[in-house]
Amino acid sequence: MLKKFIRQQAQSMVYRCLLRELPKPYQHVAKYCWRSQLPRQRSATERAGELAGSTLLLFEDQRYLGPANSKRKHIESIGRGWYCHDDATVYFSTPDNTDPNDNRRAYAYSTSKWLYSRNSGAANNLLHREIADAAIASDVAYALGGNKYLDVCSEVGIHDLAGKSVLELGPGPSCAWALLMACRGANVSVVDPYPATWDEAYHPIFFSALRRAIADLPGTDVTPISNLLDDKEFSPRVIRRHDDPVEQLELADESFDIVFSNAVGEHFFDSAAAFGQLHRATKTGGWGFHWIDFRDHRDFARPLEYLLLSDAEFAREFGLRRGEIGNRLRANEMAAVIERAGFEIVRREATIQAEASYLDSLLPRLRTSASSPHRDVPTSELQVLGELFILRKPG
Repeated sequence: MLKKFIRQQAQSMVYRCLLRELPKPYQHVAKYCWRSQLPRQRSATERAGELAGSTLLLFEDQRYLGPANSKRKHIESIGRGWYCHDDATVYFSTPDNTDPNDNRRAYAYSTSKWLYSRNSGAANNLLHREIADAAIASDVAYALGGNKYLDVCSEVGIHDLAGKSVLELGPGPSCAWALLMACRGANVSVVDPYPATWDEAYHPIFFSALRRAIADLPGTDVTPISNLLDDKEFSPRVIRRHDDPVEQLELADESFDIVFSNAVGEHFFDSAAAFGQLHRATKTGGWGFHWIDFRDHRDFARPLEYLLLSDAEFAREFGLRRGEIGNRLRANEMAAVIERAGFEIVRREATIQAEASYLDSLLPRLRTSASSPHRDVPTSELQVLGELFILRKPG
């Protein structure tokens, strides 16, 4: 406990040295977007050069905001701490979309390269990729888990993906699961507001190993993987990538036969808007397969702690953690959202259950909470921590 306190105090001291107050007043731009003008002690050329290196970080009460380098339209419409800069003008939002001028929180910025390096993973939405043999083997094994997409397609009578248009949400650093669909003949697209960049030190090794692993599987053509390796990038002739949040898909109506996601639905900022867009983009008669994780992602051993937070506390925590905490909708609430969007839920299958001992410790705290909006949720709904939703767009 003492070590943790000392570490926190040391971090606070470092931040006080490296952070500068984000100048007020914060001018309202549109909806959730505000702007601040950085000081002009330096020349315009120096300021532009400093910020062009993408070392700008924003903080609320010494907690990092982000993602950085967001699109202005996303800052305005989604907010949640996303920000960007243009020369010395910073466009930003607060984690809970409140007015930064009167929410009694301190906003600061830093252009320190050292501090940026410590936050670069969060700042750029990048994963650290290992290229040791064991790490590559583990990544390939995980990628092969995408075969569950093929299994669930077979369960509903889709045995041939040739020519099918497929969309995956949140494809991860390699788009590997979508790529498996491409190797079965599908025309694949993925959606991620911060798509991974091609890593020359990692992707050639990983994709070569994946190609070897699936080369002899029946019905599999590894040409899409070979094309990526030849192009040395996520080539649009193999995978079409769209960098918008699901809530704001800029895709044509009736575009996809199949839409997949794995552990993505719990991170939607606005589930109603997200499934509304998916309904619009799915072809009449098309399918949706969504594995959704309903746990508090801060600690899977205590998977429902976020239900104890008030709405205001949760809104801020959700924004500060860039949605990674999970949106805390319960399975039945998510099902209602999906049906209101116009989908038929063909099947629901529980994939994760809460342990009885944990529920026993949670329920007294939850039932007596004065601020939790979930204090009266039935125990049967609290037990479900993960579900597969199989959807169809009625025709």
